[in-house]
Parts: sequence; C-alpha cells; structure tokens
Amino acid sequence: MTKVRYFKFRMRTVSTIEDIGYPGTWNNGAISVLTFSKNEMVATFRIMREIFTVQYLPDGSIIPGVASTMEQHQIRIFCRNSQLYIALIDPPRGAKVISDFLTYISMGREFFIESLEISRELIEGHIIKFESAKLISAKIKDFHIYDKAVARLEVTSKEGLRSDIAPILEGKFHRTESLTYEVMHKFRKGLITYLANGTVRISALLVEYGLPSFEQQLK
Repeated sequence: MTKVRYFKFRMRTVSTIEDIGYPGTWNNGAISVLTFSKNEMVATFRIMREIFTVQYLPDGSIIPGVASTMEQHQIRIFCRNSQLYIALIDPPRGAKVISDFLTYISMGREFFIESLEISRELIEGHIIKFESAKLISAKIKDFHIYDKAVARLEVTSKEGLRSDIAPILEGKFHRTESLTYEVMHKFRKGLITYLANGTVRISALLVEYGLPSFEQQLK
C-alpha cells in the first residue's frame, strides 16, 4: 500500500509555485528539488537528528555518546484552482515535517497549513471514476453511547456496506475516521482508504491512476 497525506497551505505573497522563489536560494542542503514549474514542485527533504546513545562495557562502566541519523521525505507541492497543496509520501505522525519544510522555503514569509478535509462528497466524486467500487470497511470514533461515554468501532462486510454504514449510528453523534473501498480499474483490483486526517492509502497497482484522479477532485 502507498500512503500519501495531503495538506492545504497558504503563504504570504504566494499564489503559484514559482512565487515561492528559485530553488537555488535554498543552499542549506536539506532540500533537493527534482522538478520545479509554475504548478508543481517535487523535492526530497532531509532532516538530520542526533540521538543519545549508551555503550555498556564489560567492566560495567557506561560510556554516553551521540549518533547522527537522517530522515528523508518525498514532498510534492501542486496547485489546483489557485489553491496550493502539499502531498507527503509515507507521512510520519503529525505535521512537523511539513512545517519544517515550509519554514525552509518560506524565507521568512508567514504561512498557514491545515490537513485536507476528505469529505464524503470528495470521496464519492472519486470512486465513481473506477469501473466498480464498494464500501467494505468503516471506522467510527466518538460514537455516543450515553452521557460522557463514547466508543470506537469498525464495521466491515466483504459484500459491501450500506451507504449509511449501520443502523446503530442513526441519530447518534459520531465521526468517521476512515472509509475503505474495494475498487477496480482496467481489470486491476485493489483497496483505497480515505482517512479523516487527509491521508489516502491505495494499493500499489492502482497508484498510477488512483492518486492523479483523486487530486483532480480537489478544489
């Protein structure tokens, strides 16, 4: 499965990728730009970190030390209908990587980021682009049981779930954490999961078609 998390962002005085500035000005070595155009930028972002280590010697003594590690992230910025988006492949938890990346390229300009809200409307607009699609799993959180008591649950069916997922949810407060569909495109069958935090997980065989067609739905 390939996992991509999407964010929306705004930066002062920036409306296109080119407005961010020429990549050559980022001479810190943390960012390697692979492609750069008016509507798209693909880059590798490297983060160096130091971790504390402890070495235990045979005589029982301890030698503290420091080891350097490097994280590497693939990041893509693209523009849809004058809105700037960031796609982070295999994202870690939280948004610190994106915040650090934008701090580098903003060159002191103010910016604002937020996770993409993957609405039911966005999902339905995407799945109709496949030859077939059926909802097979839904994860629900904050399902109200009674006063000051909530639950998490997962509803699954290989035959496909109803559009309202489950009768027990009717009239009860709840949030949808993720929806998983079994889809088919050109005789290739796989899974695609939409998460509330702006993440899309998709089977490797469907990446080439599934991700671009999803991004076409963004407004």
